[in-house]
Amino acid sequence: QWMVDSLKVLKATNQLSYTQLQLKQILNLKEATAFEVSIEGNENVVNEILGKGEVAITDLPEIKQVEVQMQVSAANVRLVKSKRLPALSLGTYVGSGYSGNNKEFINDELLAKPFNTQLGENFYQSATLTLSIPILNKGQVRSNAVLATIEVAKVKLKKEQTVVELENKIEQLQLEIKNAKAQLNVASLALKVAQQSFEVTTLKYEEGFINFTNYTEGKQKLFKVQSEFLQAQMQYVFKNKLLGYYSGC
Repeated sequence: QWMVDSLKVLKATNQLSYTQLQLKQILNLKEATAFEVSIEGNENVVNEILGKGEVAITDLPEIKQVEVQMQVSAANVRLVKSKRLPALSLGTYVGSGYSGNNKEFINDELLAKPFNTQLGENFYQSATLTLSIPILNKGQVRSNAVLATIEVAKVKLKKEQTVVELENKIEQLQLEIKNAKAQLNVASLALKVAQQSFEVTTLKYEEGFINFTNYTEGKQKLFKVQSEFLQAQMQYVFKNKLLGYYSGC
């Protein structure tokens, strides 16, 4: 019997550790951070969230990512359409040069001109002005512009779909929190009753009115109710924190 009870305690402890890890990840806490779960005050937080009405979905990272994609797509449309317009470009060039074959007589000797002298003599500069008028590629540019515009429409549709998915997820979380709160209240009441019942069972066992088997059965019932209460508590806190993430609380 001791082995069975130990196994149940181990399973409940593992489930507790796993759920706490999920909460830490939502809160961006390191795994080694000290963490203790408490449901005190959580009901006020949930009521505050539910009382806000619409959650600020536009502030969520999922929407921000799609909005950046929309900006990139819109900029691409402008870039493609600009290729239908004439382009005027200005270019400037500056240069010089040196050659060992560029020689002159110095003191009756044929020697290469000094480096600085050649740089000055060979210095040149120029400027070009170019006008490009697209004529033959208008069809290709038009096709690219249509494709870019379609891409913008696709990104807009993706944003609308993302908003709908997030709204559905938040509505589901709100309902799950209400259900989790009701389940937690029932589990809390059941725990109080089970504790009182086990106290009576313990007294009966100490007085010799029941045997060890009956006492063990009462202990198992209490442990089961405690485990159910712990699971209900963790579910309520977990869903509360998750909704707080979407609501910015």
